[in-house]
Amino acid sequence: MHMLPVKVVPHLEKEELEELVREESSLKQARRYLALLQAYRTNYYPDCEAIAELFLVSTQTVYN
Repeated sequence: MHMLPVKVVPHLEKEELEELVREESSLKQARRYLALLQAYRTNYYPDCEAIAELFLVSTQTVYN
């Protein structure tokens, strides 16, 4: 497993993501939004597999 930092370029403002999480009825989609919010806090993913496991999403979601 390779651990390379990946810079996250946000397309939504942090506040918009927080609102989406509150309004989202799909747990799966809400977890994806939470993974994006984590990216705002750290600005990189040192370990995509760990982030994916933490939020119960696929590593492909994290990479995207």
